[in-house]
Amino acid sequence: MIERQISRNNLQVLNMLNTRYIIQPAQPASQEGQPGQPEQAQRNPGALGNAWFVNEVQKVQNPDQEINALTNLNTATTAVVDVSKFPLNKTSYNAPGSTIALTKYEPDALTYRATATADAFVVFSEIYYADGWNAYLDGKKVPYVRANYVLRAMPLPAGTHTIEFKFEPTEYAIGNTVSLVSSVLLILALIGAIVYATRRKSTPEPSLV
Repeated sequence: MIERQISRNNLQVLNMLNTRYIIQPAQPASQEGQPGQPEQAQRNPGALGNAWFVNEVQKVQNPDQEINALTNLNTATTAVVDVSKFPLNKTSYNAPGSTIALTKYEPDALTYRATATADAFVVFSEIYYADGWNAYLDGKKVPYVRANYVLRAMPLPAGTHTIEFKFEPTEYAIGNTVSLVSSVLLILALIGAIVYATRRKSTPEPSLV
């Protein structure tokens, strides 16, 4: 992504990554005596925010086609999806007036509130990572897809919904379970040792005749 799009100053890709500011390099003084300009950050008015609705999904068949499609893609209105990995039936959407906002942010949990005026397709400015991140629509676990080579996206039915992304890796859950069981066994062993020692101490030793 950096080599094939960002390094070539593809502003549409920067917009979909919700790049709020762009650093303008310093300008040296001109030979005509015009003063130079220091390096400065400028606001990017095209940043697409945390999530947005698109009107069209462009289908491709492999990752190379997906990243190449970004070269001339209007990321504000169109998303590109590798349908060989993420099959989609519908590619055209018309849901004017739909809204979505990030309402809660934590490192391992994101919550959005969305109102779709018709069936819609939403793109999230979050890196796609299926191994651990699960999506929930109104509390029900749902699948989601990779769009624009690196981002998350999903179809959304008409209506008002709560969308959640939670980081729930299987390895972490297994590790927690193993740790809990080990802790319980250790506590039981300590209790058993204390009880055994107490009983042994309270039992009188037989006297020698």
